[in-house]
Amino acid sequence: MRRLLWSLLTFVGVLLILGIGEHAFAQTAQQRQVADTVRAWDLLGAWSLDCSRPPANDNGYLNYEIRGPGIAMHVRNFGTSSDAHEVLEARPVEGGGLEITVRFQFESGAQMRRWVLVKRDDRIRAVSNVSVDNGS
Repeated sequence: MRRLLWSLLTFVGVLLILGIGEHAFAQTAQQRQVADTVRAWDLLGAWSLDCSRPPANDNGYLNYEIRGPGIAMHVRNFGTSSDAHEVLEARPVEGGGLEITVRFQFESGAQMRRWVLVKRDDRIRAVSNVSVDNGS
């Protein structure tokens, strides 16, 4: 009886590990797709209203970086403060833009935002920026 119980528990354990591994692989595939899209759109690096000035509250630097095994990050630098958040989605949209979704996680709570960027003459402009949570 013990041998049967042990075999059953081992089998269930293997199934759980395989299920968790499959889920982790799916997330990694999504993260790689997002990173590839950010790279293809040539978004990596720092973007600012005035790149000749240092980061400050009125001149934030928005960086897009690839960290770890292909995780695209949206990194904000305001001089005295900075934060980093994972880019959850990045997909081309009609008209040549790029739609990006980022979940901002702070001690006070979380917010998911989606914006569309357009690029012209080596400049990037956000043409929309809304909260996924409430549409504002």
